[in-house]
Amino acid sequence: MSQQDFVFVADHRPLAEAAREIARAVGARVDPEHSRPQRVSLVLSSSSPGPEVEVRCHVEANEFAEQDPPPQEVNAYDGYPVLLDVWLRRRDDRRQQAEAKALFELLARASPTPTLLVQELGLLLAAHLPARGVHEFPPDTTVDAEDRGVWGDWVVPVRVGRPDRATSRTVAPPCASDADREERW
Repeated sequence: MSQQDFVFVADHRPLAEAAREIARAVGARVDPEHSRPQRVSLVLSSSSPGPEVEVRCHVEANEFAEQDPPPQEVNAYDGYPVLLDVWLRRRDDRRQQAEAKALFELLARASPTPTLLVQELGLLLAAHLPARGVHEFPPDTTVDAEDRGVWGDWVVPVRVGRPDRATSRTVAPPCASDADREERW
């Protein structure tokens, strides 16, 4: 089975609008033939070293995010409503990972929106916060709550708990002050 590479984007606009902005930022074109109402398909030229390949990504709602998860079930990507599923027509896992990273880096340079680079929905490779830049995580850093101490300062905070309970609260990464938190995002 082929590897899966994803870029999560903290864009809260309607999906079609977010996809147009992503396409503009990375120089991609929308592929109407493969787009659907709940998924916009983008095509772009390769950005990583090596022979030219066609890079495709589906821009869709992040269906993996949990709404108000219990603290022990928070994932790094819960605060990112848009998901880019990156793939190549000709399967090459190493090249696909390089292209996903290149796409992530293009978005980090061109867009004021926080992004995450994730592999297999479980490994957190890198994060971008506009006020702080890009951070690459140590190998084997997971998106799971158990690694929140590693990624907590680098992701968009998410509300945890249940909306009908008084225990619901927003979990923000530890900061020296609220001014520091505002500066990061």
